[in-house]
Amino acid sequence: MFDRPDRPLYQGVDNIFVGVLLDLDKHLVVTVVDAMRRKILAIRNTHSLSKEGHDLLQRYFHQRQEHSKRRQVDQKAHRHITQTESGLGSAGVASIC
Repeated sequence: MFDRPDRPLYQGVDNIFVGVLLDLDKHLVVTVVDAMRRKILAIRNTHSLSKEGHDLLQRYFHQRQEHSKRRQVDQKAHRHITQTESGLGSAGVASIC
């Protein structure tokens, strides 16, 4: 790890966990849990995202659906074309939480 001379190193908390769920039904849930106290500290889902993050997530699901349709057509035509959903956020970094 590289030292940051202008600020002290971050000391993490061992009992805090972050869980991320991204499923096929367009659900995104981010949960922060304190394992020691068995308490949920924060939950963010698709509806509570910032507008920018929500739009990016919707673009991802739309693009994934379009690629799936194209992949079926290409497979029937015996074509192998690789499509990817990566790089969606390359136009600008979006905060989703």
